[in-house]
Amino acid sequence: MEKKELALQVKVLYKNELYSIIHIYESGYVEISKNAFFQVELVHCSEITQLC
Repeated sequence: MEKKELALQVKVLYKNELYSIIHIYESGYVEISKNAFFQVELVHCSEITQLC
């Protein structure tokens, strides 16, 4: 997935689970979270799939 397609609060799949994007870094990494902002994961945008 290309970084320019991403937006905050977009729903994405990571390891077959649903997450929301909460921060996008210029380096191509994004912070994603399942529930609110309590558990955040830092992943590269190539590891996630954007949902329509």
